[in-house]
Amino acid sequence: VTAAELLQFAEDLNAVSSSEISRRTAVGRAYYCAYHLANDFHESLPTPGINVGNGGVHDQLYAKMLNPSIKKEDCRYSKSRRIAIIAKQIKAYRAIADYELNSNLDAGVSNSAIELTRRLRTLIDE
Repeated sequence: VTAAELLQFAEDLNAVSSSEISRRTAVGRAYYCAYHLANDFHESLPTPGINVGNGGVHDQLYAKMLNPSIKKEDCRYSKSRRIAIIAKQIKAYRAIADYELNSNLDAGVSNSAIELTRRLRTLIDE
């Protein structure tokens, strides 16, 4: 399975089903696409970023991406930071989808998560 396939699945599921469980699943798949794209980008850097935070693997990745160890003049420096910011936004949507089961997750949330994931992918491809 590739990150692109995860995003495609999220897009397809979001388009063909109007059920809340489908929207929640689409948000999750979009997030994991974003996570894997971000991780691949970070691993492509010549040196890893500096982890200044605590938390799980995902939070540690974003902390490193927000604190790249490459020179600020390198275009990948600001790109790393922007990718982390977007990925964290999508992660927040995923947390709502997975943990806030008593709240209604409307189409706006799933559409936003998918659109942010597309933006993240485009940013990486620039």
